[in-house]
This record gives sequence, structure tokens and C-alpha cells, in this order.
Amino acid sequence: MRIMLLALSCLLLPAAGKADAILYTLTSDYSGISGLATGSVIDWQFEVPAILTTETDVTSLLSTTAGGSFSACTISSVEIPYEPPITGFTSTAVALFSSACDGEVTGASANFAETITSLGTYTVLDRNTDGPIGTLTIADVPEPGVFALLGGGLLAISILKRRVRAF
Repeated sequence: MRIMLLALSCLLLPAAGKADAILYTLTSDYSGISGLATGSVIDWQFEVPAILTTETDVTSLLSTTAGGSFSACTISSVEIPYEPPITGFTSTAVALFSSACDGEVTGASANFAETITSLGTYTVLDRNTDGPIGTLTIADVPEPGVFALLGGGLLAISILKRRVRAF
């Protein structure tokens, strides 16, 4: 009985741990769009305390990647949700470059058919064809203590299980 209660608490306690941050991760492949070279990708990731519902310029990015036609570009910030969205889309996020790349490119937009207001995965759409070219994932980042609780609980279960077998 004690083992079952301990196992149940190990499963429920991590769920009770509140996230202390929201992680935004975008991966988008612009290859072939408007003549961009193969491998023209934009990836970025950042954490914020809450879901962004008003236009915010995020400059503390955890990681960025710009490849192919964007390889000379350095992503300096992300504006999300970009207001007003690009015509024909409900929401837009824009990766801004620190300086113009290839002479005139100053950023890359990620366009969405739905409003970005909650956790989940959203499809990035090509602004010319509305076809999918990537994803934006918004997820909770659990507190490190949640993992300690889960690990400690699993360790306790294994110890109790061995002791029960010994009797």
C-alpha cells in the first residue's frame, strides 16, 4: 500500500510543479521561397515569464541559427506577436537581423493562420503559397525542483521495492 501511495505521489507531484518560464522555439525553412537557396533556415529560441499577448521585442535569445541565404545574417531580436500581422495572416513573428544581410534583407517573418495566445505548436506558413514551412512551439519550462522530486520518488520506490522483496 505504501509503495502504491509513493508511486502515485511521484506521478502527481511533478504535475503540481508550476512552470517558472515559457519556452518559445521556432524552426522555419525558407528554401526556394523568393529564390532563397537550399538550407535557408531560421531557428530561434527564448524563455519569458508568461505567454506574450502584446507586441514584445525579445533580445535575450537562448539560441539562433541562420543558414543558406541567411548565413551572413545575425538574428538580434524577435518581435512577437508582430503588430499588425502580415496581411492575410492572423499572427506574425519577425526575426530581426542586426544589420541588413545580402544588401537589403533586415528580417524574416513567420506567419500563422491562428492567433498565438496559448501553449502548443503552431504551423509557420509560406506567405506566397500558405504552405507549411516550419513550426513554433510554446511550452512550459518546469522548475528544476520538479525533476528532483520525480527522481527522489523513483529512487524511494526502488529502495522500498527491494526491502519488500527481502521480507
